[in-house]
Amino acid sequence: MGLFDFFKDKAKRDEQLDSITNLTLDAMRPGFLVDYDLKTWEVKAANKYIWGEALSLEWQLVSASDTLYLECATDDETEWCISRPISFRSLGDAVRKTILETGDAPEEIAWQGKTYYLEETAGGHYFANGQVAMKDEGDPLLLWDYETEDGEEYLTIEQWGENDFEAYAGGPAHEYQFSNILPPAR
Repeated sequence: MGLFDFFKDKAKRDEQLDSITNLTLDAMRPGFLVDYDLKTWEVKAANKYIWGEALSLEWQLVSASDTLYLECATDDETEWCISRPISFRSLGDAVRKTILETGDAPEEIAWQGKTYYLEETAGGHYFANGQVAMKDEGDPLLLWDYETEDGEEYLTIEQWGENDFEAYAGGPAHEYQFSNILPPAR
């Protein structure tokens, strides 16, 4: 190893150290660990959604038998939300029936004693682990986002095929709620 190789290796070590000390939520990839809500979560997937001209990022976080999704959407400002999967059937038969008959979800949904109001609808494409190739269209989906009157609780319905639905419940999140972001062990 020559003298110049030593400095080259030092620069590489400094770059690795910097990437370990300046970790942010939006830089997480599968294998990363992060603390949230008094638990340590492992990032199992880092997905991307393209909604026309808009983009949102999603991380699947797993801790023991619990799974949640952290989403980051940037419009005029960056918004974070956290959600957990719920049973689509728990929303009631009328929701499925309305979507199948009209092609659109109802304007409001009553779930677990609260009323959620339709806030946004979108059609887009899903890319598992952020994989976007020039010719890859991604998996198409339709989305309906609902909020309670105070905007503190969210409900989301995703339609992946003619009769394939998923639902999620959650609310707003803030970056300060997450700590101790660690990259995967090498």
